[in-house]
Amino acid sequence: MLLIFVLFLRPASPSNSNNSALVIVLGYGCLFALIFTIYWCFRYTQIGSKLENPNERPPKAEVVHSLWIGIVINLIGMTCVILVGFLIVGTLLYRMLTLPPGGSKILTPTPGTTVLNPGSIVTPFNLIAIQAMLSAMAAEVIGIAASLWLLTRVSSHQSNP
Repeated sequence: MLLIFVLFLRPASPSNSNNSALVIVLGYGCLFALIFTIYWCFRYTQIGSKLENPNERPPKAEVVHSLWIGIVINLIGMTCVILVGFLIVGTLLYRMLTLPPGGSKILTPTPGTTVLNPGSIVTPFNLIAIQAMLSAMAAEVIGIAASLWLLTRVSSHQSNP
């Protein structure tokens, strides 16, 4: 939900300069990977119910192929999240390093006010974006772990001819 908030409801303030095209494209890639991952993990439950019935049981190769697709999609999503995280945190680090020693500017610009140096302001929205990236990263790690656990379970099972 945070990722949707960050991508669709981002403020158009001049201090929000981390909305570069690369960050936005990678952010949408991460969102689409998460949505596909949720759908794909739901398919795992359907495959699991088919495995219980000997008459509907899919071949082992099909199940393994399905698990590998889930792992690859999670890795693509994780790559997008890591790249966006590096870009956002790098931008914020640059902003903080441009401040004078001992100075800090962490504020929320109010509508109608003039911001003289918008590049050095860290807004609460920047922290929400970082939280969204960390949450998306956690979701991708959980997806990878679940897919790998299911893959080891399927690979260790001896199929009956």
